[in-house]
Amino acid sequence: GTDQPYREMIEAMSEGALHISPDGVVLYCNRFFADLAKANLQTIIGSRLDTLFVERDRPRISKALQEGFADTSRVGAHLLAADGTQVPVNVAIRVLGDNDVRSVVIVTSDLTQIVLAQEATTRVNLKLEVANRALHMLNQCNATIIHAADEKRMLADVCQILVDSGGYELAWIG
Repeated sequence: GTDQPYREMIEAMSEGALHISPDGVVLYCNRFFADLAKANLQTIIGSRLDTLFVERDRPRISKALQEGFADTSRVGAHLLAADGTQVPVNVAIRVLGDNDVRSVVIVTSDLTQIVLAQEATTRVNLKLEVANRALHMLNQCNATIIHAADEKRMLADVCQILVDSGGYELAWIG
């Protein structure tokens, strides 16, 4: 019928799409959502929306459903996949209808690659922070050595730099 192009578009998109009844039962989901949830379409259809998300995110999903009347409500959450893994997703919820709610439309975007990239960036930033601290400490030690007039004072100053700038509790040169 006339809705066939829309159905094909929803099935072809790389976002999870859900149609939910007012009482939270999944009436439809596209193939991408089923793949994201690592579940069979028939398993998802007929299930309750709140069971698709991890326990700690369920209150936020419920709140977003309530806020979806005014505008599209967006929330970050973790989809609970059939194998027990958690998939980070962005959930956009829109309630259709006026006072008499007819349906709820949900679109989920997989954030796995973004989360992995953020974690990699955090790891790199921590390594850079350690390297910068070491470089700063080395520069201070070099300046101390260059301006040293007496060996004992220089060694004591280098040890103090290691404690102050290097994050060490104790430094000793023997």
